[in-house]
Amino acid sequence: MGNTAKNVSKDIDRLRMSSGKNSSSGSGSSSGTNSSSGTSSSTTSGTSSSSGAGTGNTLQTNKVAGDAYEREVLNNMSNTHNNVQQQITVKTQSGVKTRIDIIGQNKQTGVIDCVECKASPTAPLTKNQKQAFPEIAQSGATVVGKGKPPYTNGYQIPPSQVNINRKK
Repeated sequence: MGNTAKNVSKDIDRLRMSSGKNSSSGSGSSSGTNSSSGTSSSTTSGTSSSSGAGTGNTLQTNKVAGDAYEREVLNNMSNTHNNVQQQITVKTQSGVKTRIDIIGQNKQTGVIDCVECKASPTAPLTKNQKQAFPEIAQSGATVVGKGKPPYTNGYQIPPSQVNINRKK
């Protein structure tokens, strides 16, 4: 886990450095707030405006952290599961579609395990995840779209609890 944590930190640092490339070179006025976002622009009235880039940077940072955490969980799960695949889109019997982060078959039990990775203790489930996960536990789901072997289009996932794995 030490190397993965270092990689996550490096990914986040690279993201922060790359977002700094858009900073202004001192032209225009500065309000003194959000100086790290680097997205202020000068208008003819001399005021600064922002186009929500702080939110974009946060989303991008969260995505990098989420992807890194998912890789960490995937690597760990590969030790205990066969046929481990990422990002498999499924549809429940009621028609709700959602994407499962990681699916694999437990080497000891043969049971299909579904995992949703959340890179923070407070990251919420999407609306579809809230609807689909209990239904997948009750009646399973069907892989839709291309899928990935052996979980290709039409593959029936048996009733399975979707385990929500949160980074601590």
